Amino acid sequence: MNDHEERRDMLAAHVLLTYGLIAKVLQRLPIPIELPTKLDKDWQGPEAVQGLARTLELLGELPVQDGIRQLLHQLILDWLTAWSLGGVDFARPAPWLLDAAEYALARVEAQADLVIETLDLDMR
Repeated sequence: MNDHEERRDMLAAHVLLTYGLIAKVLQRLPIPIELPTKLDKDWQGPEAVQGLARTLELLGELPVQDGIRQLLHQLILDWLTAWSLGGVDFARPAPWLLDAAEYALARVEAQADLVIETLDLDMR
């Protein structure tokens, strides 16, 4: 395995971890949203993508401030961006694709932190 492939594998693990973070945040909202796939050996990325795309549609119904709704929207879009860029990298490997995906995941984490802090969510 070369360095690029190792980096892609690390990115895939980071994508999974941030999906777990998003799932946990969504479960703790005033109206909990459950994502369709669990973090286990049977995790399916396409199911995760479909669940998050559906979640984007549900955000308008949440009884939260517009700023929180916008943060949730952005963090989901950033996760979907990272997922997509990782897939593109398999077809046409390029370090910049992984860079962009890593930055998108960093934004997901920062946005999730803001939601957690603002809503004072219990993340235990």
